Amino acid sequence: MKVLIMGNTDHKGGLIIHFMHLIKFLKSKENINLFVVNINDNNEKNFKSSDYKEISLPYKPKNKIHKFLLLLITALKARFWNPDIFIACGPGHGFNFLARILGSSTFKIQQEVHYDAKMDSLRMVSVKVFDAIAVQTKSMVNNYKLNVSDKISVNYLPCFSKKLEIPRIKRIKKNNQYTKIAFFGRLAINKGLEPFISNVKDVILKEKILLNIHGMGPSLDAIAKTIENNGLSKQVKILGPYSDKEYVNLLNSYDAVIIPSIFNEGLPLVTIEAMSFGLPIFASKMGAFPEISRLNKSLVLTETDKKSQNKNFLLFVKNLKKGIYCRKEISKIYQENFSNKIFEKEWLKMLEFPKKYFK
Repeated sequence: MKVLIMGNTDHKGGLIIHFMHLIKFLKSKENINLFVVNINDNNEKNFKSSDYKEISLPYKPKNKIHKFLLLLITALKARFWNPDIFIACGPGHGFNFLARILGSSTFKIQQEVHYDAKMDSLRMVSVKVFDAIAVQTKSMVNNYKLNVSDKISVNYLPCFSKKLEIPRIKRIKKNNQYTKIAFFGRLAINKGLEPFISNVKDVILKEKILLNIHGMGPSLDAIAKTIENNGLSKQVKILGPYSDKEYVNLLNSYDAVIIPSIFNEGLPLVTIEAMSFGLPIFASKMGAFPEISRLNKSLVLTETDKKSQNKNFLLFVKNLKKGIYCRKEISKIYQENFSNKIFEKEWLKMLEFPKKYFK
């Protein structure tokens, strides 16, 4: 079977993690002949392997003409290669262009990770040039049909998370120690950190919470100002980016993770990664979180208004201190439902009969 996949490895993010794991997964299958279109300004092959074909496209081309010519050359090479399946890891004009050029014998799948995706000029083209849409969670299927289009086949197909293999070490908590809670991710307005910090200020102070924020992004200065204005500089800190090795050690050191997003959220991969370490999660009631919380009761949901966040976060922290959430049970739920091993089985099921899977 010939499989063509296209994705981005130039920046950090969940889709990039998924795309890189998908390359490794497909490369490991003897019956798959792989062709990768890698969007990356480093102009290097992602894995420097001779096991498959790869073309690198610049993330930021010199100009529109340069971009069009590179895309056209890549699309023509892909059409000549004549893949059985084309998988686009995300929505985008470049993905749509490639799908349009490929022949009718290629089954074209686009992955959609935005829970609140709406019909727009980009997706108007996507539903015409692709044969199927793969959404990140089961609850997104009807959402896509309602808000985007019911004229195209839609089914659930999971996104892979980081493979964190270093043994987990349970942190021993000392008496009167602060409760350590973390945020991991891009510091952007949709992540809701500024209103969350202001809304739960009293809980942080009274309940002896250390909240560490790991990541970078456009909202960094605004978050730092919010921390200072609320007098929380001693208990809430922005610690910047982290490596994969640091990530493992950091996850081991915390009692819980927060994901207080206020819009444009599907299923951040940190949700799955935190579960793999048995960490309880406090998240906003949006996107795929309600679906996941039905399986994992230690994923505690809240509305995003001040009263709800303050009340529910206080209850979450008190339950943490009481030891209500069982880390072994959370990790077991991850292994049985959300591990890459489970996700790979779903991908193999799709690859065996793609058209049937999406019908």
